[in-house]
Amino acid sequence: MRGGNGHTNYGPEFIAYLRVVLKRSGLPQGIIIDCSHANSGKDYRKQRVALDGVLEQIASGEDAIRGVMLESNLKPGNQKVIPGVVPDPEVSITDGCIGWEETEELILKTWETVKKACDDAGIAIGVTALSDRAKDLRCADLKNMAVVIGSEGQGVRKEILDAAAHSLIIPMNPNCESLNASVAAAIVMWQ
Repeated sequence: MRGGNGHTNYGPEFIAYLRVVLKRSGLPQGIIIDCSHANSGKDYRKQRVALDGVLEQIASGEDAIRGVMLESNLKPGNQKVIPGVVPDPEVSITDGCIGWEETEELILKTWETVKKACDDAGIAIGVTALSDRAKDLRCADLKNMAVVIGSEGQGVRKEILDAAAHSLIIPMNPNCESLNASVAAAIVMWQ
């Protein structure tokens, strides 16, 4: 859910409504919230506000929220492409983004909230990681598991990897080093 027509749609009333619609349609009740776009009023600096609202719901026991999205880049903001001017490769040329420092802060905050909610609900935590203990995603029971997707090439932070009950690997072509995080997330959700 990303909001629309100048309005947010990440509040509890929207989640409750969507739960009913999904249930009546016979679809899984898994909701992903985009903290950017209309949910932040198209102001990248307000993604934090949207995320805080989502994390409050998760901390209160809302289990239909299965993921969040943040729009980020190495440096905050965005820039226009001007002919003859080389753009800064660390700043978005499309939508405004939060910078890496804020991204890291918000991801760690999300991790703490989700970890506590999972612990309270008896839900196992898994991570996608290239490790000796990783097992094939296709053989994992994902029904009662929250899965953390690491970044391309670097994976997840050590403290998250150490806290996870399960390490999962997505089988891929031997000539491929890693998957884009959004592709990995889509594969895990499809599985």
